[in-house]
Amino acid sequence: MGLAKKVQGQEQQAISPEVIQTLEAALKCHQADDLKQAEKLYKKALAASRQHSEVAILCAVFYQQIGRHKYVITLLKKVLLKDPLNFKALHLIGKSYLNDRQFEQALQALHQAHTLDPNHAEVCFKKGLCHHKMGQFDFVLPLYEKAYSGIEGLAPGDQQALYHSLADYLMSKGRGSEAVSYLEDAIARGLANEQSLLRLSIAKGEGDASSMRHILDALMLDKSYGDAQAVLALACEKGNIPSLVNSEMRDVIEAAFQNNQVNHQSLALPWVRNLFLHLDETSYEKVFNTPNYDALVEQLNDEKIKAELYSTYFASGLKAIRPISLDMEQFYRFLRMHYLLKIKDNKTLSDDDLTLLGAMAEQCYFNEYIFSVTEEEAEFIKALKERLEGLFSFDERQTQELLLFASYEPLLSLGNHKLLKNLKTSHVLADVIELQVKEPLEEQRLAKKIKSIGSIENEVSKSVRQQYEENPYPRYHSESMFKPFHTQVIDDAYRGKLDVLIAGCGTGKHLLSSYNFYGSANFAAIDISKASLAYAKRKLIEFNLDDKFQLYHCDILEADKAGGPFDFIECCGVLHHMEDPLAGLQSLSGLLKQDGSIKLALYSRIARQSVYDVREFIQKEGFEPTAEGIRACREKIIETRFSSETPFPIYQWRDFKSLSECRDLMFHEQEICYDLNEVEALLNAAGLQFEVMLVSPSVQDKFAESFPIGGDAKDLKCWANYEEANPTAFSAMYQFRARKKI
Repeated sequence: MGLAKKVQGQEQQAISPEVIQTLEAALKCHQADDLKQAEKLYKKALAASRQHSEVAILCAVFYQQIGRHKYVITLLKKVLLKDPLNFKALHLIGKSYLNDRQFEQALQALHQAHTLDPNHAEVCFKKGLCHHKMGQFDFVLPLYEKAYSGIEGLAPGDQQALYHSLADYLMSKGRGSEAVSYLEDAIARGLANEQSLLRLSIAKGEGDASSMRHILDALMLDKSYGDAQAVLALACEKGNIPSLVNSEMRDVIEAAFQNNQVNHQSLALPWVRNLFLHLDETSYEKVFNTPNYDALVEQLNDEKIKAELYSTYFASGLKAIRPISLDMEQFYRFLRMHYLLKIKDNKTLSDDDLTLLGAMAEQCYFNEYIFSVTEEEAEFIKALKERLEGLFSFDERQTQELLLFASYEPLLSLGNHKLLKNLKTSHVLADVIELQVKEPLEEQRLAKKIKSIGSIENEVSKSVRQQYEENPYPRYHSESMFKPFHTQVIDDAYRGKLDVLIAGCGTGKHLLSSYNFYGSANFAAIDISKASLAYAKRKLIEFNLDDKFQLYHCDILEADKAGGPFDFIECCGVLHHMEDPLAGLQSLSGLLKQDGSIKLALYSRIARQSVYDVREFIQKEGFEPTAEGIRACREKIIETRFSSETPFPIYQWRDFKSLSECRDLMFHEQEICYDLNEVEALLNAAGLQFEVMLVSPSVQDKFAESFPIGGDAKDLKCWANYEEANPTAFSAMYQFRARKKI
């Protein structure tokens, strides 16, 4: 061990053989993972040596490895009092300060160590990491590159961390191709893990053919890796769909459904493709092609198909994913009817059937009972409701009837629903009670605590508010929560706190995505609907983000009462529902800091032509904006395949798949659409300057191709010309950022 030799510097005494023997015993216990005995022996050696520097350093290594960094700092401060230039002590205390997030002290110690040995790879890496954590970017790359030149001298964990830190720094500077080179080098050296692979996917970008492969490779290493699950969902949302159809892909998707910080709906297509994997690759098309109820019964008589429907894979997707096609919706409707008819015939459902019926109850609750209902079904559910409401207590005998009722109406609609709150039952029914009774009751409680500021006087605003009180929008149970790695490196203590306003936050889905986008912020959020805000509050609590947002019930016209001025304001899909959008935008513009910017999303008149057509149809047919009217309207649209000749028929819109979203899409109380020339005029009138259109890289590339000479992505007139040639380009609204004019 070399402990018997004299110590250089101020301390010259030798280490006694007894102390060396104790240290050797301590090391053996340490290696055997007997940490309690190891600590006892290290302390004994330290006391017997009278705090000898070399013994203290050996003890510090032990305590550093078990995460006792404060004790390491205390121990090594004593060493440095005697020997201020002890390289090992400076190195170790710098690492412990770093791990304890005391970055200034860490940097000071590591700087002294670096002066003593400028080529020490770990000191260079840790010093660079201190600068990185403190946001001092000018000093980071030379230190990382110096550490990289001596990477063989780093422990494997630090080698991996160095590659990640290099990639994060380069990504923060927009140098993705250089980040790719380092990450590919990590793979070549056998140093890549799931985090390296995910970084590589992100660095390559969504347009790269191998990007999806790297995400999946990361998930093959760890199927429960939440960041990779979220990025997979985000990639699918942007159209980069994995083509894999195999049992491993199926396991990856099923694992993702257990994580509420993943947008499950985005995984719909890969879920469906892998659904009937054990039959053949296109079986899902055959199974979902059920033109009538008899066809469903025939499917259920096939034992192989039945086995797939009884799988946890199908049940988890049925809970999480709204139908992505009319055939799939029809299959779900017939499956629900199948259980109604069995219960009507006094059949006792198997445990597998109860699991499937419970999943159907969750599906129907999240789509807000959008499926059409036959007269026979309606009559039976009405009678069932009367029977259930006549009970003075519930027990296991009503399980299948309660699950069936919950598939047609929410359990909260039962007059005696309070009897369900403390019902001891199976986990299937318990999950449905939690969803349909306990959560909405919690929202009612939370709504009473949300602060109202100002008043809502405008008649149009009152009508819009009433719509969202009745149908909070959108209803969701999961959302992809992924903060890019390179935005997470800087420690919160060194971030400039941004002030951000979300104007029109709805049920909070937008709050979650905004939290992912901003590195550090003080968030205020307003909405016109208390029911929506209560839903948002409950979801923020669920996602452990309740302390990050201040929620206020108010009109945009009185947004100044929520604070300000703000660095950023986001107002997406809101202004076009006001009687006077310009007044709303001027109200928000006045709350921006001098160099502040605002993200807006507005409806495109060109892209929403099919919506105009369906609204004329609704007016002609006289459908009302009630649950019954919306279902009847949808049934007529599906039956006639209304607007099927258009590039994007209304029944293919995502919002067509749930009741609140369908009402928002086709029955809204107030809506104003724009073309881009009108958007430019709106911005000018509000004292704002268009900055950038927020579109996918593929649209950016297509825009560039459309204007090989003279096209300016900062010119709305060029974007207007682009939309004219690509009329469905902005079906998800114009989304752009503008800045306050100086």
